[in-house]
Parts: sequence; structure tokens; C-alpha cells
Amino acid sequence: KEGEEIRCFKLGLRWLDSSPLGVLEVVASGSSRLVTSSHSVQEYEQATRKFLREIMLKYFHTIGAIVQEAIATIDQLMVGDVGPYPTVESFEAAFAKQRLALPQQLRSEMTAHLSETDMTSITAELKSYSDATPEVLCILVGVLTLLGHDHRIIRTWSDVKPLLKGNLLNAMLAFDCTDPASIKHRWSALYRVTKDVELDATSVHMPAPMKMMLKWLLAQQITFGVVLAIEREKEDLARGASTEARQDHRARVRLDQETINGARQGFLQRRQ
Repeated sequence: KEGEEIRCFKLGLRWLDSSPLGVLEVVASGSSRLVTSSHSVQEYEQATRKFLREIMLKYFHTIGAIVQEAIATIDQLMVGDVGPYPTVESFEAAFAKQRLALPQQLRSEMTAHLSETDMTSITAELKSYSDATPEVLCILVGVLTLLGHDHRIIRTWSDVKPLLKGNLLNAMLAFDCTDPASIKHRWSALYRVTKDVELDATSVHMPAPMKMMLKWLLAQQITFGVVLAIEREKEDLARGASTEARQDHRARVRLDQETINGARQGFLQRRQ
């Protein structure tokens, strides 16, 4: 519908013998009718796209894998057997475990999709352009920046064109955003390159080769965001565990001190 952004995710579910069970379908939509007076329609739509693109993708991939695993388990159960997730706690534990594997899962999907791409045709078409729009230039500089090129020396179309070579596909396939420590500086550079362009909004009028480049760039951003979120959660858990350990230690010290004081009082009373 006009003024509405929709994302639809579908996952084919199968029994252990590979026969189809059905399709898990999730449809999320956001309407610009919800815009408040303090936000423009464009700002709301951009926020909606980002939310649906990132949050829904994370949850759909994680829950989808859990559902498929549960189906495989259920297919082997007998009447009276307990299901794979009999309690909310057991499902939450499975979700937390599966979520840790999400970055590698997303990277595997990106690699599989990219492997089927005819990069030679894509780079040939891009190099045929006599010039590039600011959006096209921004996206390609962003891709090259993530791959390790210095964005400060690739500012113009004449700077970018020589870098669109046949080995570009191998570099994109080899790129691993699941190791944030080794490439963190590249993401800072990417932000500086693309901060003035709403990448999601540019996909509508992009030529086919650029749509592929843009999808790869957005997918890397989403995956890296998941990696950082998981890293922060681990740090929070570690801090929480450390705080809890200190609290337990202080509690034990107080208990020991109270025991010692009680024993001392008892000893003094017996002496009297």
C-alpha cells in the first residue's frame, strides 16, 4: 500500500525425510500514518525500514532455525514423549544458544548467494559508465572501504573504476565481518563515507549491478550489528557475573564475621 513499508520472510519447513511440512511466513509492516508531529514522513519511513530490516531479520533467522530443529525432534517422538521445548525457559535457552550462531549463519547465506553472482558481467557493466551518480559512487566507495581500501584516496569515479576488477568477487567472499576486532576501523571509515546517504532508500532506482552491491553492503552492516550486540551482551553478562561474585563474596565475609562474633560471644559467656 502507498505510504507503507512491508517486509515478508518465508521459510520452507520439512520433515526428516525432506517431505514438505509447510511454510513459516512472517509479514511485518509499518505505516507512515503513525508519524508524530516531531518526525517527518521520510524520517519515520527510514526508521521503519531499518527496524524491519535488522530486528525482524535477526529474530526470523534465529527462531526459524529453532522451529526446524524442533520439527526434526518431533518427527522422531512417540506418543507420550515430551516435546523439545516443554517450558518457556527451555525455549529461551535454545533461543540464546541459537542466537550466538546467527553471525556465522548470516555470513554463510551471504557467501552462498554471492558465489552464484556473475561478477565479471557486473564489473563490466559498471566500468561502462562514463560517470557515476553520488549514490552509486557512495555505495562503491563503501564496498571498497570495507574490503580494505583507503576511502581518502578513492573519492571520484576515475579513482573507483580501476578497482572494479575480476578479483573483486574473491575479496567480497573472503571478507569476514564476524571478527570485529580486526576490522573495526573499517566500519568507522564506512560510516564517514555513507553517513549522508540513506542506503535503504536508494535501492529503488538503482541499476541491477548496484542493487547487488548495495545488498551486500547492507547485509554486512546487519551482520556486524548482530556481532556487536552479542559482544555487548557477553560483556554485560561478564560484568553482571563479576558483580554477583563480589556480592556473594561480601555476603560470605559478613556471614563468616557474624559466625566468628557469635562464637566469641559464646566463649565469653562461658568464661563468665
